[in-house]
Amino acid sequence: MAFANDGKYLSAEQYEEIRELLEKGISVSKIAKLYERDTSTIYKTARRNGWQLNGGITQNSQPEDMIEKLYQEGISIDEISKILAIGKLDVLHHLSLLRISVLRESVGGLTQEEKEKVLMMSASGIPVWEIAKELRKGVLTIAKYFFEEKPLKKLPAKEELEKKYGPLIGLSVAAREYMKMDHKSIYRAIDQGFLEGMYLTVGLDVRRETSLQRSQVKLLFRKDQLEEFQFRYKPLKYFTDEERAGIPLPTVNGYSSKGYLSEARLNHVLYDVKRVQSLLPYIRKEVYDHAGKKISQNQTMDYYELLNEEQRDWIDRYIQHRSSKMPAIIINFGMTTSYKTGFTKPKNQGPRVRKDLSRFFFLMICNRSGAQVKRLKEGNGAHVFATPTDRQRFDPDRFSIMEFESSDVASLDKDISLVTLHSYVNDTLKPFFHYVQMEMEKQFDKEAVINRWDPVQSAIESHRIQSICRRFHLAINQVTEPKDRYDDMDDARKVFLTREQFVLCLKQFNQSHGLEKSLMFAICTLLGLRREELTLVAVEDFVIDENGFLLTDKNGVGKLYLPNPKSKLGISGSKTSGTLIPPRLVRLINFYLQTLYKKCPFQSHREFEGTTFSTAHEKHVYHKGHGYLFRPRKEYPNSCYSVNSIGLWLHRMDKNAQLYFLSPEVRPYLSFHDGRHTLNEWIETARVSPDLMDSRDEAADQQMRHKGTYFKDVGKTHYRKRITQDLSYRCIIQALDFPWELKKLRKWEIVRGYRDPDDTEVRMNQKLTTTINTEGLIIQSVEKQAKRDSFINNVDSQLEAAWKELHQLKHAKLPKDPGGSSFFEDLSNQINEVKERITQLEEYKKYQ
Repeated sequence: MAFANDGKYLSAEQYEEIRELLEKGISVSKIAKLYERDTSTIYKTARRNGWQLNGGITQNSQPEDMIEKLYQEGISIDEISKILAIGKLDVLHHLSLLRISVLRESVGGLTQEEKEKVLMMSASGIPVWEIAKELRKGVLTIAKYFFEEKPLKKLPAKEELEKKYGPLIGLSVAAREYMKMDHKSIYRAIDQGFLEGMYLTVGLDVRRETSLQRSQVKLLFRKDQLEEFQFRYKPLKYFTDEERAGIPLPTVNGYSSKGYLSEARLNHVLYDVKRVQSLLPYIRKEVYDHAGKKISQNQTMDYYELLNEEQRDWIDRYIQHRSSKMPAIIINFGMTTSYKTGFTKPKNQGPRVRKDLSRFFFLMICNRSGAQVKRLKEGNGAHVFATPTDRQRFDPDRFSIMEFESSDVASLDKDISLVTLHSYVNDTLKPFFHYVQMEMEKQFDKEAVINRWDPVQSAIESHRIQSICRRFHLAINQVTEPKDRYDDMDDARKVFLTREQFVLCLKQFNQSHGLEKSLMFAICTLLGLRREELTLVAVEDFVIDENGFLLTDKNGVGKLYLPNPKSKLGISGSKTSGTLIPPRLVRLINFYLQTLYKKCPFQSHREFEGTTFSTAHEKHVYHKGHGYLFRPRKEYPNSCYSVNSIGLWLHRMDKNAQLYFLSPEVRPYLSFHDGRHTLNEWIETARVSPDLMDSRDEAADQQMRHKGTYFKDVGKTHYRKRITQDLSYRCIIQALDFPWELKKLRKWEIVRGYRDPDDTEVRMNQKLTTTINTEGLIIQSVEKQAKRDSFINNVDSQLEAAWKELHQLKHAKLPKDPGGSSFFEDLSNQINEVKERITQLEEYKKYQ
């Protein structure tokens, strides 16, 4: 008796009857109806026993030969897969190769209405994945009901393609490391034709002419094309460089938002460089023509041309003086130097200052003439007359430079913030009217000598000049100075960190904001960089090897050569000896560069050869390439942070929660500039070797890049012998080369006298408010000294034991059978370890 798959037994008689019927050529379906069994049961029974079936199917028949016959007998895909012990998709695949359309009558998950919809959509040429999306069903659910009649085309394997096209990169790696795009954006770019020739397909090609089946086609990208892609597609900031297009970033962003660059846009970040460059001439012409029509309709003007001869002459003379090699402005008859330096970049600053002064004087004239003006959104915010009558009222002779007063400043205070008004007055008007005062005083001295004025006439003229100058200063100084929320130079809020607090800051910043922010704070503290200098420092400013990593001397110390044009006032760059980088900071920077180069290889810096930074008197050119150390977009070497954004995260962080180890009095005010305060304090108060004690101040000035001409102490500036580079090197390294592990740091501080041996708590830098008892202080000092002596005695005993161990190792008797070279290697390692321990103990003792 046999047991059938449908749960019913076949008797021995039925078993023999079925075999006889099959041998006579009766079809399986008729036999199944006769005995009320499933056709699959009959097929499995015959196949298991090796009976000859109608159509030639036997136990030895191949599955490929049986699929078509079984399907034509009306057996479902599920049953065929069970009978032949193969997968359902393999059955579907074979039927599609035979050009057989699989239309099942009963499929779980689809209603009759949905089945009809599938047939209609497939007849219209819509692929399976689109039908599944429309019906909100799985692709396999639809595929089980309908399989496209179009045969699959087998594509070549990856190995075959690599022989022809070279190395191939998978979709995920290409998207993540080369193209910086998600998969959806890549498929959209393929449909738009941006990636033509870049990719190849492997696997089963089930594409129709207008679509790409994502599930069964694997994309491979040619590596050479991906590398070309990185240079072909750039963000909009790429076109702001003067050597390329020189367009301000807000302008090119405006082009994109208005749709001018849609043809060249790959995604929301990248644009085709060639297409953008070909579009720019047409865009500029259209934009300028449009702006010109708007401006002409509103009767706009050139501010400078509307001024009279006197006003233009004063502006030209002022710009010429500030751009010269003697740009200082000295007032009060040579008693006060209000401005020592001029324009650092005359080619850029001169035209801008001329435009700003002309605009300010134009608004002052309008205020005095009663002419009404309005500001346009087009034309870079140009002012225009409200009506033709206002243009007629405009009279430049109503305003004279010598009549400048407070009401003229008030005419600028329209629809602008206090910060903007203060910037107008303090950065532009104040130096201009100081220059006017200087010229008036020079003219007074000259005429007094030539005309031989008597004391009475000199006093009258002097009083006239003083009254004019008082009016100048009164108008300028009445503008309220806004408080900068992110002012790092507030003397009342300076923070001086201990070394332990510095290490805790690095740890906290790394956990909450990442390696980059932690490294920024470390560089500001140990190298003394200001925020504006931190935004401009480049990898090429360090002493690096051919791979872009920092080189060091035998002690692991690196060097930074910050050029003057990148420094404060363009004069406070690194000295000829360079800015020293402690070993631990060198390792941190190299680790950061290692992660940076994974996203942007060092070789890409060569694209920016010839990058130039200049002041009025100095120019620094990067001949071998240029790449900023800190970048908002890591893959673009020429992108840098703004000064405000550098410190914004530090001001916005929850300092009470994250900087718990700082005292509550100073915790809210921690800023990047406090790193400079801390650096100077560490070096000038360092516990260094006795021969370095007198070198600490000047070593601090060298590391901080302070210039001698700015020292307040005349004796220190002019009557002190300069220290040697060796003394400065030793002093800085002894002060800054401390461990960054808390336990080792505390031991290091105890050995050098920064910390008491029993002090294991985090020390807060808060002010002392208690009265000190002199007698108690003496007793406490004796106890501290006793503990320190005890620690030193312990060091001496350890040192003596180490020397004995070294002597024993050097004079140890060799065994008769050393057992090869491993014995001597172990002995050498033991000797080196003892030597290293002796060196460390002697260093501890030296600092005491």
